[in-house]
Amino acid sequence: MRLTKDQNKNIDQYIIGCVDSNAYDVETTTDAEKLSFLYKTFRTEKNGELKRINPYTNSLNELSIFTDWLQGLPTVFTIEFENYKILRLAKTWGSLPEKPTEKQEDKLLENYWDFMAYRTMKLIIKETK
Repeated sequence: MRLTKDQNKNIDQYIIGCVDSNAYDVETTTDAEKLSFLYKTFRTEKNGELKRINPYTNSLNELSIFTDWLQGLPTVFTIEFENYKILRLAKTWGSLPEKPTEKQEDKLLENYWDFMAYRTMKLIIKETK
């Protein structure tokens, strides 16, 4: 399913809105500062795993480690993690119909963490490079 410009904008704003630097007592005001803070925190917390990445497949492995980090529910990134809230969020984005089938819900939930990791990394690259 291809997302519209509005859907992409809503998802990007959601991601940025979930970055929380308060626990680290760091002030972030711009989108780029928030995303940079998120990425630096990830790199710091997963430094050991990141050092073992094969340089020939760097981005794929970094994304995999980032996905795993998100699933650990880092305090600096407060995305939804409960299934019913994820489904509700997907409906507000238009990624899921109001009355989805169980198969549609299962597919969305199965792909949620990979999707959020990919979209977040894509946004980090776009906004901070």
